[in-house]
Amino acid sequence: MTFVNSSQTSPDLQALNDRISALESLLGLFGAATPAAAGTNGLVKGAAAGEQAYLLRGDRAWQNPINLPISTATTAAINNAIASLIASSPATLDTLNELAAALGNDPNFATTIINSLASKAPLVSPNFTGFTTLGDNVAIKKKLLTGITAASQGGTVSIVHELNGAKIVDVSGVIFYSAGSALPVNSRQSTAASFWATNTTDFFLTNESGNSSAILSKTFYAVIEYVA
Repeated sequence: MTFVNSSQTSPDLQALNDRISALESLLGLFGAATPAAAGTNGLVKGAAAGEQAYLLRGDRAWQNPINLPISTATTAAINNAIASLIASSPATLDTLNELAAALGNDPNFATTIINSLASKAPLVSPNFTGFTTLGDNVAIKKKLLTGITAASQGGTVSIVHELNGAKIVDVSGVIFYSAGSALPVNSRQSTAASFWATNTTDFFLTNESGNSSAILSKTFYAVIEYVA
C-alpha cells in the first residue's frame, strides 16, 4: 500500500510514507497467522474446543506450547533440579513409588505409627495386662523344668538345672495329681506331701515318706528363679 510517490514529495511526506510501509509490514506478520479468534495482542491464538492456546512463532506459524523445543540449557536445569531433589537417596528410595512402598502404601502412616506407639508400655512404671514374657536382659531370670515324680513314697527324682547353684534364689511349681488338680511342689497335705532341694548341678523333688501316695508318678513343673 503506497499513498505517496516518494520521488515527488517533501521530506515530511517521505517520512510518513516510510512509517506507513513499516506499519504495513508489521500488520502483514499478523495478518498471515492471526486467526479470527486471536487474543487482543495478536500473539496468542484462542483455544478451540478440546485444545489449549497456541503461541505465535517468529516464522508466523502457530506453535502448541506442549511441543516447544527444549534447549540444552533447559534440559540441564531440569536434570540438576531432579538430582537436587533425589540428593544422596539410596537407589531403592529415589522414586515416589519406592517411598510409598517403604511406608506400606499407607496414606496415614504418621497416624498409624502414633497409634502403634500409644499401645506400648512406658519404660518407667509400666502397667501390663495379660501374660508378660520376660526377656534375658532382666536382673532375675527364670527357668522351667518338667518331669515325673518318683514312683514310690520317699522316692526322689533329680533333673540337671545347668545353672550356677549359688545364684538360685527360689523354686516354685506344681504337681498334677489328678485331671485338672494340682498342688505346690513344696507342700504338706495328706497323701500328697513333697519337698524340693537344689545343689550346684541338680534340682531334686522328693515324695514324703508314708504321706505321698496321691502324687506318685505324676507330672510336675518347677520354675527356678536365679540371679542373672
